[in-house]
Amino acid sequence: MVEGMSAEFQKHEIVPDVVSHAPRELAEVVLPGGYGLHRFGEVIKPSQIQRPPKLHWKGDGTDQLYTLLMVDPDAPSRTNPTRREWVHWIVVNIPGADVPQGKTLLEYAPPTPPAGTGLHRYVFLIYKQDRSSSASPLPKTASRGQWSAAEFAEKNGLGNPVAGFMFQAEFETGGRH
Repeated sequence: MVEGMSAEFQKHEIVPDVVSHAPRELAEVVLPGGYGLHRFGEVIKPSQIQRPPKLHWKGDGTDQLYTLLMVDPDAPSRTNPTRREWVHWIVVNIPGADVPQGKTLLEYAPPTPPAGTGLHRYVFLIYKQDRSSSASPLPKTASRGQWSAAEFAEKNGLGNPVAGFMFQAEFETGGRH
């Protein structure tokens, strides 16, 4: 899957817009209604993912800890990403692939792409941790824009992502904004 993942991350310009190296594994994403996303880059409606999705990847057992990041590199739009990256979710100290048992540093914020901004890429990145993170949760008022997954990974000694996924969504009439 390595070559396929690398090609997908480059095709959708996640490499270099978000990270410098593609992960080796495709994470599985299941939306709150039970619908599983099957294609990297699949287009969905924001209303389908108003609550956190379930994610699965090949964790190394519950003794191994992971970090999950969800970012939108297209804020406010892909053609004018002045707020790149917009961070939607940060969870650390995930045992194995059991996200609900991890420590949430930043609560999940659902995608709300503005009208007229086209498709946005929403990227999930999973990193293997060498040790437990002692990072404190971010306040609800924390700025989510102009954030960097790569800088967060470097600052926390995470290395390159081991798994990832990306879906796309755009403004939805009648959706939450």
